[in-house]
Amino acid sequence: MTDTQIETRKKCVGCRELIDVEASICPHCGTRQSQVSRNLIRFTALAGALTTILSLATAGVALLPQALSV
Repeated sequence: MTDTQIETRKKCVGCRELIDVEASICPHCGTRQSQVSRNLIRFTALAGALTTILSLATAGVALLPQALSV
C-alpha cells in the first residue's frame, strides 16, 4: 500500500474493507462510519477479551485444589 492510499483510504468500522476517508457509509456493508461506532467496537472487543481472561483465571483458581491433590 502506498502513502497516498493510506491518506485517502481507511478501514470500515464494520467490515474492515478499505474505503474513502470521507465516506460516511461503507459502500461494501452499509455501516455508518462514525467515531462512536469505532469506539464501541473496540470497547466490545476489549470487554470480551477481559471476560475471557477473567473466566479462565476463575476456572484455574477453582480447579487448583484438585490439581494439587493428585
